[in-house]
Amino acid sequence: MGLFDFWRGKRVKLTDTGFWSEFGGGRSQAGMNVNYETVLQLGAANACARKLAESVSCLPFVMQRVGDDGSVRPDPEHNLSRVLGDQPNADQPAQQFWELVVLQLALRGNHYSLRLKLGGELVGLEPLPPHPQTYCRRTEAGAREFVVTTGARQGVYAEDEIFFIPGFGEDLDCGLSVIGMARHTFGRMMAMEQHQSRLYKNGARPSMVMTSPGVLTDEQRKQVKENIIGPFTGADNSGGVFLLEGGFQIDPVTLSPADSQMLQSWQFGVEEICRWFGVPPWLIGHTQKSSNWGTGLEEQFRAFATLSLQPYIKRILGEIRRQLMTRNERRKLRPHISLAALHEGDSKGMAEVDVMLVRGGIETSNEVRARRGRPPIEGGDVLRTQAQMVPLGGDPNGGNGNDPQN
Repeated sequence: MGLFDFWRGKRVKLTDTGFWSEFGGGRSQAGMNVNYETVLQLGAANACARKLAESVSCLPFVMQRVGDDGSVRPDPEHNLSRVLGDQPNADQPAQQFWELVVLQLALRGNHYSLRLKLGGELVGLEPLPPHPQTYCRRTEAGAREFVVTTGARQGVYAEDEIFFIPGFGEDLDCGLSVIGMARHTFGRMMAMEQHQSRLYKNGARPSMVMTSPGVLTDEQRKQVKENIIGPFTGADNSGGVFLLEGGFQIDPVTLSPADSQMLQSWQFGVEEICRWFGVPPWLIGHTQKSSNWGTGLEEQFRAFATLSLQPYIKRILGEIRRQLMTRNERRKLRPHISLAALHEGDSKGMAEVDVMLVRGGIETSNEVRARRGRPPIEGGDVLRTQAQMVPLGGDPNGGNGNDPQN
């Protein structure tokens, strides 16, 4: 298959970043080749993509059934609960499948899966090669169809055969690729890494310079190395005191202005990569401008869940509802991914929330116990609330405490 057979039959636009980044625009302004593999070799980009993918993949998926009275209960026996919440295909559990979905959305901008059916019922989802090996195009009638150009599933598929999640962007058939859009940012970081690697390969600069008042002979140079430099260099010999005579002078080597500027550029590059992925820098270990105090860190984590993870979750749930559910199912069922699982490490916070839910009459004791994997207790299915709100100076029934009749 030729290089451009991937895109045969598809109209290519100047704004189609997937095409240009893969085939014509892979080189950045810094002269570095930017692609999927080289981007993931950048520590900041790898950490951002991993945090997004792993965070969403750890959240439980379940179908919820809405009752006539407006109550919402999980429906673990529904077909989509088993497929999307347990094992989407023979090779992947749900956690690995959703990790792949979010990773492709974060880097490639699109996700494609083949719908596996048995007797007309969905029984699985098989991930297809990413864009541009798989892409969407329109028929003459305006319907979507998907072309797979590599792998065991090569062919053309109708819209009802593919589960398609487009990423951020104004093109309804193709989301924007971060690899293509942030090509120059990634290229600058790669160029700085390459520069630093060559610097260390050629030998780092010394930590200090010894200045002589005149030109030394070969014998004098040998004596200086043996009697001054040798005995006081290395980890085992550090911290000693030696005498300098004859006009010798020692000056420490500080960071040059050029290296200081490179360090600042590197720090800015990490922050810029975080902006492209929508991940707060502190989450990947870049904490220079971040608070490490409990309340500040808690607020930042809440912002990450709301502003970074929620858009992916909403996008995924919307496509599940649109593509994998019938119109009748949408009236009584809804897909749900709970962000509450992110707080499982905060045992104190979870306990306080559970207590407030039970005392406020929002959940029963058995509902809380079921969520924590504990068996139900007798009388635990009754909603309860505290009855301690009484008038000041009166009895619980509202009478005057000073009145003997009350």
